Amino acid sequence: MSVIRDARISESSGLALSTRQPGLVYTVNDSGNAPVVYVVALGTGRVVGTARLSGVDAVDPEALAIGTDERLYVADIGDNDAGRGTVALYALDQPSRRDVTVTPTVYEFRYADEPHDAEALVADSATGRLSVVTKGLFSGAVYQLPSRLRSDSVMTAQRVPGVRMPGLVTDAAALPDGDVVVRTYTDAVVFRLPGWQRAAATDVPQQRQGESVAVTGAGSTLLLGTEGLPSPLVEVGVPEPRQRPSLPATPEPDPAGSAPAPEPSAGNFGGWWPAWAVGASTVVLGGAWLAVRRAQRHRSMT
Repeated sequence: MSVIRDARISESSGLALSTRQPGLVYTVNDSGNAPVVYVVALGTGRVVGTARLSGVDAVDPEALAIGTDERLYVADIGDNDAGRGTVALYALDQPSRRDVTVTPTVYEFRYADEPHDAEALVADSATGRLSVVTKGLFSGAVYQLPSRLRSDSVMTAQRVPGVRMPGLVTDAAALPDGDVVVRTYTDAVVFRLPGWQRAAATDVPQQRQGESVAVTGAGSTLLLGTEGLPSPLVEVGVPEPRQRPSLPATPEPDPAGSAPAPEPSAGNFGGWWPAWAVGASTVVLGGAWLAVRRAQRHRSMT
């Protein structure tokens, strides 16, 4: 395990392992910071290069992903107030062990229905298409960008129907076999593409504010990052399908025809809760979530 201690990376909110230079990992701060990609040596946690993004008005970068075109995508998709009319991806060549200033290609897009807060971007290794996973309190959704990205107009991301993500998704990454791993503050969940069927899940080690995940080596290990300093990069195994039974994307109807049982909370709370507990937890957690959002807004303005 390596540890990032560089004072410039106080709000690491995305990780992506270089596919061109072994041993390097990329990270970026979120809102309130300069748009800079930091190049970190995985073995030591030391910053060995930077790529400053020129010509962009970054609002809240929250995720990184390597596309099938080998470019690094910085996802400026954070939207705590769900009020941004458009969000953006910044595409650049994978940075190396030096300090550079680059002008990325900017891809603006909007969601087909309404604005969403999101912190996860992932590239489908089979099709190359990029998808955003939104960050809802109790559940999220997947929005797919067009197969051909356009920098000369605002694109529309379409919701993938019938797919429900866990609540509070903070990042996602593609696995070599074509699956996708999605992380929350407490869990890592593997989804099988193209249908986004839930295949496996596991708890992740407790972190200060676990905001990122990347896949290392041959795809058997996850690299988990967190905001704050020091920022340890924790390695855990990719959850195997045999660890937990496959779960449907949506609950199946009760064969007896009665009202369906309450749905579990997508891996965040575990078990089945009675109705009174769900109601109480909704009030408490909803209030806590609003407090977190207010704190994030205050932080971004200071």
